Amino acid sequence: GINTDCFTIHDKSVKLFQLLYKWGEYELADEIGQFLIDTINMASAEDLIDEDEKQYFTEKLSHMHYLRGLMKLKTGSFDAARQEFYNALSTIYKDEPEIDPWKIKSKIAECYFKNSDYSNAIKNYRKNYYDTSREETKFRDDEENWKYAALSMLALSEFKAGQIDSAKIHFNLVETKFSQIDHDEDPIYYYTDWPLYQYYDANGNAKKALKHLNYA
Repeated sequence: GINTDCFTIHDKSVKLFQLLYKWGEYELADEIGQFLIDTINMASAEDLIDEDEKQYFTEKLSHMHYLRGLMKLKTGSFDAARQEFYNALSTIYKDEPEIDPWKIKSKIAECYFKNSDYSNAIKNYRKNYYDTSREETKFRDDEENWKYAALSMLALSEFKAGQIDSAKIHFNLVETKFSQIDHDEDPIYYYTDWPLYQYYDANGNAKKALKHLNYA
């Protein structure tokens, strides 16, 4: 257990929270994360920390909300996870965010998908895929990679919602861009190849289904 009465807001407290998340100790990480978020908000509101400390810990808030959202997503608390991702967006440090907004938005869409709320999943995946705000800045390779992940998940959401024609168009587009996807980035398999496997398996195309199942 953790006695948070012994804790204060400190860089090492933040690092402990991150380590516990990394180790899969979600219950302890969640407890420390909630303590840190509450304490940072209170200390900032009551001017109990100087400006440098306030800036440092305020910048950490978004990342902590994001990790808490991932913990809740992994443990099946999809509505609570979505709220954490909303909080991550609302507290994001605009200049140099630790987690890019588009990545947080993709997790919001995933919460809807995991909750079988395909209508909202479609809406959010579509917004994330067609988001043009990133084009105003340097477009990084990992963003290009996850752009097609959003497209594949959009297609799967449409497929599960019975929007077959639209799903077919988007799955075909993913296939045409398949060579541009960096499959060395492990998580990408789940978001690109697993939807393609489900699509082709449902349509009886065993050859393509097996191809994407092997990738996944």
